Amino acid sequence: MQYNTKIQGYLSIFADHFDVSQFNKEINIYPSKYWYIGDSIKGSKAIRKESCWEFSTPSIETIFFSDVSKIILSKFKNKVYIIKEYIEKNKVNVKLYVILEIWDDQTPSMHFDKEFIDFLHEINAVVNFDIYVSKNDK
Repeated sequence: MQYNTKIQGYLSIFADHFDVSQFNKEINIYPSKYWYIGDSIKGSKAIRKESCWEFSTPSIETIFFSDVSKIILSKFKNKVYIIKEYIEKNKVNVKLYVILEIWDDQTPSMHFDKEFIDFLHEINAVVNFDIYVSKNDK
């Protein structure tokens, strides 16, 4: 079946003062993007209020969150100990952003399997959902 609905995930590690370069070295995964406290926000006069390391999945045309969670687990499952140790040592926070773009009443299945829940628990992550609902006018 063709899906118009899209799901994307961002795993963000952030703190007021956080050495993104050091985290890159320890985890050996390069971020999709990063910034430091005080950096300008492109297209705005505002500045960043915290430092952040962020990994994002592609925006996938699917109605199954498991398609996104599998990408995240495959990248980070073997890094849980490193992440957990870094979090405790450096007092950083972890957040998973789930971005849902729902099109044409294609409601997504937001199933978190036990393995993914255990992963989020191990790294002490908070989960945030951003939901956008649209319709194609044909």
